[in-house]
Amino acid sequence: MTLRENTPAGLMYIHPLSSLGVKQKVVPLNMEISRFGNAKPSDVNPRFSIDKAQIGNTTIELNESHQIRDFFALAQFTEMSDSEKLEAPSFESLQAGVRFGSDMMTCGDAISTEIDYEIKQIPELKTEEISTPSSVTSSTNIKI
Repeated sequence: MTLRENTPAGLMYIHPLSSLGVKQKVVPLNMEISRFGNAKPSDVNPRFSIDKAQIGNTTIELNESHQIRDFFALAQFTEMSDSEKLEAPSFESLQAGVRFGSDMMTCGDAISTEIDYEIKQIPELKTEEISTPSSVTSSTNIKI
């Protein structure tokens, strides 16, 4: 069954009233990372972020209202003493991605057009017409 033709490489179609989300689970976004697991990053306090998105020729500046959040173990990304690790929650909700959609885009004017269609009514099936097996049997051999 084919629902639609394949889109050309590099293109993605979404419904005009929907939104598109980009999410990752490697490192929390928009916070300084002083460690990654047991290792220290080579950059001094690196920060990962997604600040803008581009759709066609339109650039969208992203802010806190566009965040997608997920749970991260904060002790894996920041320096903490043993007592701080014990007192802190195991996982915290931090930014993992961004969402943007039609509320950030402007669209052209609506275009009126005539649409031809026809209505076909499918008659209901009577219960006698639906075939059901009178009995179903199955056998299973189990060897232990």
